[in-house]
Amino acid sequence: MAGRGRPRTGLAGPFDIVSFSGPWPTVVNLENLRGGFFMEGDDVATFEAAFERTVATALPVDVSRETIKKIMEGTQQ
Repeated sequence: MAGRGRPRTGLAGPFDIVSFSGPWPTVVNLENLRGGFFMEGDDVATFEAAFERTVATALPVDVSRETIKKIMEGTQQ
């Protein structure tokens, strides 16, 4: 299983990586129950790496759809 023994990046909480053109830097938007805030600079690389790990360990779209369908039908746990 991919990612075994490593923390599940998606469980750390939601975040958005927002890239702008021009002179504006890429930022990360973090939200929680108390509100949200933006991070920029070196902190962005941490979230970009987390996103890449999530993409690398994700199932292909067709396999995800089939898995969800089986779970909804009660044929897979």
